[in-house]
Order: sequence, then C-alpha cells, then structure tokens
Amino acid sequence: MIIEVGLGIIAQKKIQELNKLREIKSKNPNYRIIDIGGGKEKHVPDKFEFIDATMDFRDVVKENIKHFSGNINDPFLWEEVDKEVKKNGKYDYCICTHTLEDIAYPAYVLKKINQIAKAGIISFPSKYREFKRFELDGSIRGYSHHRWIITIKDKKLKFFPKVNIVENIIFDRLGELSQTAIEEVFLTWEDNIEFEIFNNDWLGPSPVEFFKNFANEILNTDEDVIVSRFNIE
Repeated sequence: MIIEVGLGIIAQKKIQELNKLREIKSKNPNYRIIDIGGGKEKHVPDKFEFIDATMDFRDVVKENIKHFSGNINDPFLWEEVDKEVKKNGKYDYCICTHTLEDIAYPAYVLKKINQIAKAGIISFPSKYREFKRFELDGSIRGYSHHRWIITIKDKKLKFFPKVNIVENIIFDRLGELSQTAIEEVFLTWEDNIEFEIFNNDWLGPSPVEFFKNFANEILNTDEDVIVSRFNIE
C-alpha cells in the first residue's frame, strides 16, 4: 500500500528518509535495510555505514554489508536474496531510487521487492522531466538511458515504455512544466506495492490506438493533482 506520494527535487526525499533510517538504526541495530540498485551513491555516501545489504551490478566493498552482485533482473541473483530472507525474515525497509526506469523488467523486480521487504521508498524522474529536451542538444526527450516513464495513478505505479511515440508534439507542454521542484516523484509504501505495465506491455493494436491510449493515460495521473497545487503556468 502506498503511504505517501510527492514531487520534489531529485534525491531530496531520499536524503530525508536516509536520515530517519540512520536514527532508527542507531536505536535498533536489528532493523534491517536493503538498497536495490544503489551500489553507487553520490547523495548520501555514508549510507553504507548503516544499511545492511545492497543489490546491484556494482560491487560494494564494505565488510559490514551483505552485497548481492549482479543484474537485478536475473532470477538467479534473487535466489540468493530469497535464501537470506528465508533465514532472517523480510528486510524492514527497502530503498529503490532511480533504478526501475533503467531496467528491462521492472514488474519482476517490484514483485520480488514485495516478497523480501516490509516497507520502503521508491523514486524516479517525473514525467515532466522525461518529456523535457535536455540531452544531445535537445534532440531527444528525457534521459537517453531510461527505458520507462513511470507515473502514479490511483496510488498504483504505472510504467509507460519510452518508444518513438513520445516524440509527438502533444507532450511538449509536459516538458515545459519541468522545473527543479517537480523533477522527481517519490513514494513510500508498506506491505506491498501495486503496479502495472501500460497496455499489458503490448505496443498495439495500431499506432493510432496505442498513441490515443498512451496520451490519455499519461496526461491524467496523480502527479497532475500535485502540480496543480503549485500554481504552475
């Protein structure tokens, strides 16, 4: 269940949550924290002093941390995590920030997160940021290495593929709305995270129908309600 949804400056909410987790950990050393996809940390590098495990293709050389090294889309890697959870119980908290938009199968990773953690934080670039032209002299929208545009609709994560269709002019307005205060979407959750892939991961039945449905859904999400409160013109 999603507890809180918000927009803000990139990494701001993550830093706040990590500060809370640091305090919790100092009072309760048995509180277990796993970070998925955060093997390279530039915002809060000292998190490796108080989290318990990381899961990433980057190696984390810290004696006090259990590191699951590999592709987080790989079921064999998750077998190792499942063994750890079977032995010690679910992790109390899972950090997964700026990761799901990068990977091929985010639905699989979210399914596994639900199985190995009790609560957590997820964050990703907002759709406003993903429709802004800022890379390669403005020739493309959003981040070139991202596979997905992620939104929240009715407190459910929704994944839209970054296909050629996002170049359509109808999305210029979203890009124009982009500003520092709404570059990131974050959510905190407990028990489980609900999610779905747009159009059941099918790019059909025709370009016209796909575009119509894509536009209708991505232009009407929970973030728009938050942005309307900012009085952004």
